Amino acid sequence: MNQPALSLAFARTLRETASTPTLNETVRTFLSSLELTDRQVELVASRQKAVRERAESNSLMDIDNTLLIGSYARDTQIRPQMIGSPSLDVDALLILKCTDWNLNIYWHIGDGGTNLLQDTYKALVGFQGVTVQIDRPSITIRWNDMKMELTPAFPRMGQSHS
Repeated sequence: MNQPALSLAFARTLRETASTPTLNETVRTFLSSLELTDRQVELVASRQKAVRERAESNSLMDIDNTLLIGSYARDTQIRPQMIGSPSLDVDALLILKCTDWNLNIYWHIGDGGTNLLQDTYKALVGFQGVTVQIDRPSITIRWNDMKMELTPAFPRMGQSHS
């Protein structure tokens, strides 16, 4: 191989190598494709807050706290990758106080939580025109691009309520 041909081959190799991403760049690009967009972060935050506030203000239940759980709470939720793939998903516990009212109405009646789910559903039905349904053991609130599962619960005896 003559000198100019060798120089051209070397230059081509350099060009190809320069345009090939490194492993670190490839991993970084992949991870950034999984992160929620700023718009999705704002949307999820405002919706889950509104649902929690609606449940707390529009209910006869004696609610102590709502606690975010799952991937959203752990900041490990990933962006849906394709149209038709699972939408954004938020999970929360609606923690009731261990008051005589709550225990008599929801705990000691032996209905397997049906009254508790019904009352949670009633507090949310008609909320922002979204679909709300009982989906044992939780209530599912569904938008076109997101769903939230709200599970009413009592704290374990002797455990903190928050």
